[in-house]
Amino acid sequence: MTPLLLLLACEGPDGPGPGVKEDERDTGTPGIAATPDGATPQVDVLVIGAGAAGLSAALEAWRAGASVRVLEREEDFGGAANWAGGLMLFSGTPVQVDAGVADSPATLLAEWASFTGGDPVDPWVMSFATQNVPMVHDWLAELGVTWNGPGTDASSGPTPRVHEVEGGGPALVAAIEAPLDGGVIRYGAEALEIVRNRTGRVTGVRWKDRDDDVEHVTYARTLIVATGGFMHDLERVRAERPDLADRDLRYGSWPGADGNGLALVEALGGATENLGAVGLYAHGVPAPGDGHEELLGSVLSALPWFNNLGERFADESEANGFATGQARAEQPDGDAWALLDAPTAGTVVFDSTEPDGASLSFMELDAAGLVVHGADLAELAGALGVDPGTLATEVTAYNDYVLGRAETDAFRDSRDRTRTVMAPPYYALPIAITVAKGFGGVEVDLSGRVVDTAGAPIPGLYAAGELTGMAGGSLVGDYGFTGSLSAVVLGGRVAGGAAASEALGD
Repeated sequence: MTPLLLLLACEGPDGPGPGVKEDERDTGTPGIAATPDGATPQVDVLVIGAGAAGLSAALEAWRAGASVRVLEREEDFGGAANWAGGLMLFSGTPVQVDAGVADSPATLLAEWASFTGGDPVDPWVMSFATQNVPMVHDWLAELGVTWNGPGTDASSGPTPRVHEVEGGGPALVAAIEAPLDGGVIRYGAEALEIVRNRTGRVTGVRWKDRDDDVEHVTYARTLIVATGGFMHDLERVRAERPDLADRDLRYGSWPGADGNGLALVEALGGATENLGAVGLYAHGVPAPGDGHEELLGSVLSALPWFNNLGERFADESEANGFATGQARAEQPDGDAWALLDAPTAGTVVFDSTEPDGASLSFMELDAAGLVVHGADLAELAGALGVDPGTLATEVTAYNDYVLGRAETDAFRDSRDRTRTVMAPPYYALPIAITVAKGFGGVEVDLSGRVVDTAGAPIPGLYAAGELTGMAGGSLVGDYGFTGSLSAVVLGGRVAGGAAASEALGD
């Protein structure tokens, strides 16, 4: 069959129904519309979300011979990937072989629990370990994606397996989108409700054109929800993670990750799992103002951190590791600071995570009231309410290690990229708790089918991407992992292929 990308009408409600209100039949479940009698699917596979997962699903379904339509709420494709650096995790690529790195699915599984807390015999973990190279790396390479690396990361295990996409996340999604016909994605289309028939089968989506607020219904044989996570909904994050309820949380995710897809699937009785697996970072400081933004500062990983007891508590060089982010969140009363001395303070700049946001110097942060001063360590400790003796002991030990006067450090195992803190006056900057990624979500089986709370697949409904905890919602235990874009693409391809197969009756 020749693949067909349908450009559906956007001027009025799609399908045989005379209007949205008449299309909404009572299914017995509040908030769920039913397919009108005799409605004909206008497309084989309908996808909500044009991020890395949704685009991967759409391309896979199209190449399988299905007609495909993508509804995207924003005005461009890419979603969270446009904010990502493009780090991907693979186990056994040609890049690794060329670098002399011995890696394999078995090696990844042997290390998995140590850096994710996940179960290496979980079906989704095993699938990811065996399929990340053939289903993701090799597929993307055929699309023209190239990588730098491999490298190591605190959240990827001891084997160098992190591959950085050349051009970052934007280059990744551009490569996946390129083969698709330009009309397949309907931008500015906000999904409002999943439509199903009286037997409970999903048959389409009611959506709104954000330009004119006109509502439409698009009917399909199968539906894939790939709308991203819920990390920008801090109220939901706190509900799933009561230990974070009284913490000052900062955004570390794409603004569109507001949980809208999660709400759509939950309204149909879709099950969720592991929603408390929230990946936290500790690589920035709070941005000035009343919002929840952060400012990134690479210098933080070279400095000693301490809590309100005056104690260090983590390997600061692993600021991008999820275990370090969790340790930061666990500090008493939610307090933790980075210690700077005069030479360091005079040189550092902190970068906004907003696309058009301005960078701020240390002096600008100071003027905004974020910096605590001390002519010496004792004065700084007094200003923070920290025990001065403990802080002095910790800083002396840290400096001794950096200078080579001590062979070991309580937390660090390398002197690389460290700075002494010895020249007064001293300053303390708060370390932000940054909510970055969701590694739990909608429960799906190994075909990407959404499972309901009774454990049965919801007919016609699939999901992929961060909405499913990257892939399956059961990949990790306590922590996330670096390179989860690989799982996002894998989940998208799996769901796209299965949805197309069902729609075409294969």
